[in-house]
Amino acid sequence: MAPRSSLRRFALFLVFFPQLVAGPIVHHGDFAPQTRWLPAWDWPRAARGLFLLWLGLAKKVLIADPLGALIDPLWASASQLNLVEAWLALWGYALQLYFDFSAYGEMAIGLGLLFGFRLPVNFNSPYKATTIADFWRRWHITLSTWLRDYLYVPLGGSRQGFLRGLAAAAATMLLGGLWHGAAWTFLAWGALHAAYIATYRLWVALRPRPLPTGLAQALTLLAVVLAWLPFRAPSFEVAGQLLATLSGVSATAFTGFTSPAVMAIPLLLALWIAVLRAPNALELADRFDPHRPGHRFLTHAATAASVLCIGATGQFLYWSF
Repeated sequence: MAPRSSLRRFALFLVFFPQLVAGPIVHHGDFAPQTRWLPAWDWPRAARGLFLLWLGLAKKVLIADPLGALIDPLWASASQLNLVEAWLALWGYALQLYFDFSAYGEMAIGLGLLFGFRLPVNFNSPYKATTIADFWRRWHITLSTWLRDYLYVPLGGSRQGFLRGLAAAAATMLLGGLWHGAAWTFLAWGALHAAYIATYRLWVALRPRPLPTGLAQALTLLAVVLAWLPFRAPSFEVAGQLLATLSGVSATAFTGFTSPAVMAIPLLLALWIAVLRAPNALELADRFDPHRPGHRFLTHAATAASVLCIGATGQFLYWSF
């Protein structure tokens, strides 16, 4: 049962989350205790909040939006792409979604800290996951928690046998796909993740020799990125065209390049290395020291560059779901 609170405190809870679907999805019971008193100003907390706000803004304006401008034309001409361009469209979208979604979560947490409230972590280096279960513990964490508590557990979870657990996980992932939108493509995305989870559970049940960490991470990342195909595609027709090209069986798979986007492949490789090897935003925030000139310079430079480019900023991707 939710704790009792005044109308004023409950109204604060409601207005604090104008874009709930993008997360963090915060339970009233977790947020309400923070509204019992007026938060005192705390400089270290404010500095950490500003850093996350600056970093999120920079990731959105300087990375995610330019990636969208680069990748969107490829998806719009899916039937004309060759093999390299098709893979570039898919891996580029995976990066765009990563930076766009993580930027929103970091800005939300940063703004919360500035107001004196602590919001839950919603994004924790998901592409570093070594299993599909690990991925869902890192990606849209508050949605995963909500799906677990309000769908998976009531459906029986893993408490009523192996097969019942598989059925509950499959139903949860299918409904999680529909949560993003009433479209068959989102249902297909959920079905793919349901199949991934079933495969992983069967693998664990058979107890074979564990895969090397690097191989496990690579296979998980490939599975997640391939699942973004129906998630991003506007229709099954477009998804099918891209899948045929990705597999090398389409008529255009081995034709010449049609897009200048291929010139950005070295940049995308550098971004992928950063995503897979560098510390994430929260880890960087833990190391941020506002008293160090170098740290201040980097944050000010990132903020200045973001402000200069902010006029062309598009909406966050998750706002459309």
